[in-house]
Formats: sequence, structure tokens, C-alpha cells
Amino acid sequence: MCMQLDDPIIHDPNWKDADPNGFFERLLAQQLPAQRRNMLQKYGLALGLFRDSGQVEWPLVYNLRTDIETRLGMSLEHFMAMGHLCYALRRASMMGHLCNGTFDHSLLAEANQQGIEFCVPEVWGKFLETTSCDRDSFRAVSNRDLYRVKDAQHAQFEFNLLNRYPIIDVGGGRFIAVDPDLIIERTTLGLFYDLFERDGPAFAEKFGHVFDQYVGQMLGSVCKPETLWSASAWERRLTGKKPKNVGKIGDWVVLGKDFNVLIECKSLRPSLELTSYGSDESVKATVSRIAQALEQLVRQNTSIQQGMWQNEGLPSRAAVGVIITYGRLETINGPFFRNRIKQKLAENGSELIPFVVLSLEELDMTIQLVEQGHPFDTVISLLTKSEDTFVPPAMFEDDLKTKAISTFTHAKAKAFLDSMVSKR
Repeated sequence: MCMQLDDPIIHDPNWKDADPNGFFERLLAQQLPAQRRNMLQKYGLALGLFRDSGQVEWPLVYNLRTDIETRLGMSLEHFMAMGHLCYALRRASMMGHLCNGTFDHSLLAEANQQGIEFCVPEVWGKFLETTSCDRDSFRAVSNRDLYRVKDAQHAQFEFNLLNRYPIIDVGGGRFIAVDPDLIIERTTLGLFYDLFERDGPAFAEKFGHVFDQYVGQMLGSVCKPETLWSASAWERRLTGKKPKNVGKIGDWVVLGKDFNVLIECKSLRPSLELTSYGSDESVKATVSRIAQALEQLVRQNTSIQQGMWQNEGLPSRAAVGVIITYGRLETINGPFFRNRIKQKLAENGSELIPFVVLSLEELDMTIQLVEQGHPFDTVISLLTKSEDTFVPPAMFEDDLKTKAISTFTHAKAKAFLDSMVSKR
């Protein structure tokens, strides 16, 4: 379906004789999402990050759970549970088949009577205020300059507001989810945008520290404490006496069997400009963000090789780098982006270490591989060598075929879903 979309290139009278590379590069740049859906993983990751990551104490005190629940006006669990319920409800039918994500107020009341205790008007009312809108409101918000493409020829690629309001109020207390899976997206990892819309970059900075802490918790679920080094913990021990000329360093180091795995966490998501146009400017901006993160790891590795971190227990030996992003950059590990990242580092006179970019979901898949017995540093080293796939962990397809979610994440999701129905 994607390949059949009308593309602006056809409006060029010479397009049939043009070099097609530009077309495919732009398509790769747009980060068109694959049709992968792993509901349990999304629930587990969102619960771990927004509910269980805990309060950040350094460099500032911040509690993400308190902040998001204040914003939602309800508990995180109730918000996510309402999302799952609305995803599963079926009131409308088509050709005799009940349709997911179609419901009305009477069906919500019936769900409460059948044992869904959280499904009460004071909860579902606030939930629907946040996740639904009527036709006119949907059109009005969609027409905001933020979401409209500057060139109408790219309209098919502009942001779809169903990602923000996956439930449509069709009047008479009736609601429809055009794509019920978007409810899951919106009520799990999409929670980030509730606070980002309110506070912008100020929230992104605070969130970055929580994200760093949560990645450490994920690593700690499979790595022994003595093999984990945290830059945040190191800076806190210094109490403001950070050595001069150290510069920015990575967030974590995992001391593996054969490699130092240097990790930088970035609350990076594909921008609207990137996903709408795949413009050269948006590609350069994304490449720059990744290259800057990688340069931090390269500089830190250089100082480690020089023995400057021996007192911190970081030995001088071969290193591999990992950039962990909050949002999934679908094609970031392919040759199109990799070549640009390498070129950017070369332009800056920076050396290169083997690297891979992993989204939070892909990190979770990697954690699962470690749970199966693969050494963490060995897995990462192999992932850095793969440049022919957009999903690096896919090279372990046979290992991930039956279970692609870590026990750490799966346990949270299962406990949450099991708790939705009262035992009576």
C-alpha cells in the first residue's frame, strides 16, 4: 500500500528519466513504521517507565509518575486499563461481525456491572476527555499549522491526529476507534506526549534523566551490579567537583566478558518534519543528534584506553557503543543513515567505534536474549556488525521466535492485565 501512494515525484515532467535513488532515500528517511504490534511489551515498558522507574534524585528531584497522574487526573493504572477496555469493547457490527473499539456509555456501565470495578463515570469521563474528540474538533486540531504539511503534495504523509485522539465521539454517547491498536499506542508509550505538549523541551530534559534511570534498571535485570557503571551515580559522588576537560560522557558502561559496552540514552523521537517529508534538513538534524551522542562515547572510550578511568573500575579494552532512543527510528541502522553518521564523525575529526542504535523496544528484545544465555556484550557486538536490517535484533530471529519480550517487562504487563478483572 505504501508503494502505491501517489508521490510528488510524478509531478516532475522528467521523473521517468530521473535517478530513483532520491525517491528511495526520502522514503527510507521518513521512518514509515513496520506493522509490528506487541501489546504486552508496550504495557510492560510503559508501566516500568512511567510508574515504576522511581523518583530521580540527581541532578534534580523529579517524579514522573506523580507528574503524569496529575496531568491525567487519575491513576496511571486506571488510564491504561481504560485504554485496554476501550480497545476490547465491541458494540457496533458490520456484516454480522462485532467491531473492536466500538462502544457507548451503556456498554461501559455494563462492563462495571460485570466486574470491571475501575470503569465508573468519573474515570471514563476523564479518560475520554483526554483520548477522544468529535468530528469538528478533530478537523479543527488537524488544521493547526503544527500538523499541516507546508506542501500539499505531501499531505498523505502528514501527522494523523488519530495518534493523539484514537477514539472518535460520533454523538449520542457512542464512540469508535478507527484503528483500535492506536488506543494501545496512545495509552502506553504515547503518555510522553501528554507532558511534552504541556511543557515542551523543559519536560524533555527532565524525562531524559528518568529515561536514563529506567534503562539502568532494565540493564540491572540481567547484569550483575559490579558490571554496571553509571555516569549519573559518578557525578553525584563528585558533589559538584567534576574534573575539568572531561566533557560529556555516556550514561552507562556495561563491563562485559570481552567488551566495554558504552551506552548513551536519548529521549529522541522521529520529528514531524522527518516523517512528513524525509527532507534533507530533517535527515541532517537526526544524523547530527545520533553523531553527537556517538561522539560522547568515542571521547569517553579514548580516555578509558588512556587509563584515565582505572580508578572507576573501567578497564582499557575493546569497546562497542549503543545509542538508546525513546522513539523507534525505523531505518537508522541501515546503510542510508549509517553512511551519513560515519561521514559526520569523519567531518568532525572523530574516530569511530562499532555502534548500533536501539529503540526502547529493541533494547527489551536484547535483554530477552541475555535472559536466554547470550552474553550482553557479545549480543551488542554482533548487532553493531549488521547493516543489512532495519531491526538489529532480527538477526536472532530463531531465539526470539517464541518469546521476544524480556521477563522484566512481561511480568509487569501480565500482572497489570490480570488485575483488571476483580476476583469475585
